[in-house]
Amino acid sequence: MAEAPSVPQPSPAAPHPNPVASASAPRYALHPRAAWRQVGGEIFVITGDRAFHRLATPTAVGLLRQLAQEPKAGWQLASELVQHYRVDLATAQADVALFVQALVERQIAVVVAEADAALQQFGPTGSPQESQLPLPTTQTENQLPATPR
Repeated sequence: MAEAPSVPQPSPAAPHPNPVASASAPRYALHPRAAWRQVGGEIFVITGDRAFHRLATPTAVGLLRQLAQEPKAGWQLASELVQHYRVDLATAQADVALFVQALVERQIAVVVAEADAALQQFGPTGSPQESQLPLPTTQTENQLPATPR
């Protein structure tokens, strides 16, 4: 008689990734130009391009709330899924990779290095900082051409 295949069980504790690999793993944060609000069990997001997004599943809501607290690497988000849901680590990692890719494509999240650059350029309000605005380099660029009288 053939032995039944074993069903993977969720780990009782978060997996401990290789510290070298996790140090180089990209971290994700909410886009500095995205505004969000939780209403009931859903999250509504308006992005810098004025697009409106709705996250309705508890998993998506939980992951976005984690990104709102602090930047997280994909393996950290996957570890949270393993702890809270009956899912194996490989499935959680694949799902998180697709989820954060969709968030980045929709300008809801950014890779942390990109978030730092966006904050420097746009600031927390989403408008260019004074120091980032182009300034005239010569006196003549700032003057109107002379008109004959």
